[in-house]
Amino acid sequence: MNGDRRQLIGYLKDYSVKTDEVFELASGQKTNTYIDVKQTMLYGPAMCNLAGLLRDYAAMFGRWDFVAGVPMGGAYLATMAALMANMHGGKISVVMIREKPKDHGTQKLIEVPPPVDFATRRVILFEDVVTTGNSAIKAAELLEAEGFRVGGIVAVVDRRADTSETTLGAFGFRAIVDFEELIV
Repeated sequence: MNGDRRQLIGYLKDYSVKTDEVFELASGQKTNTYIDVKQTMLYGPAMCNLAGLLRDYAAMFGRWDFVAGVPMGGAYLATMAALMANMHGGKISVVMIREKPKDHGTQKLIEVPPPVDFATRRVILFEDVVTTGNSAIKAAELLEAEGFRVGGIVAVVDRRADTSETTLGAFGFRAIVDFEELIV
């Protein structure tokens, strides 16, 4: 395990692992261990560490032009990864996915920055925690319906039963940390 990953696991254990009650996950499952990645990603000293790891894991999928995040936590992760990539010579833009279309103005479900070269709409999707993968798959399918090519999905934490799977639905998948690493 590299030092950046080890440091992230430390931050997650310190700030994101909650074990003091029963929690209901987005999947509907109940658990005694909740991983609130937002507590780590919003913590100043952890931001650069996490942003660098997100960029590195996205790079495992090859070239990409855009990043997007599963609403809501994934949006911050996508912005962090784009900022880190751009600080190191990239030209990455962020696509914002809303949970539901705006009820005013343009009423868009997906915000795309101008100008968009429609020939290079390769996007990496970010998620904070994957349990079933359904939220990430739904967001990836929405992006593809809008003309993007989803190059892969990157999660901070994989809490699926089988973490050896390298796909979520039809999409490539990588996680920085396995759930089991946080509860030892």
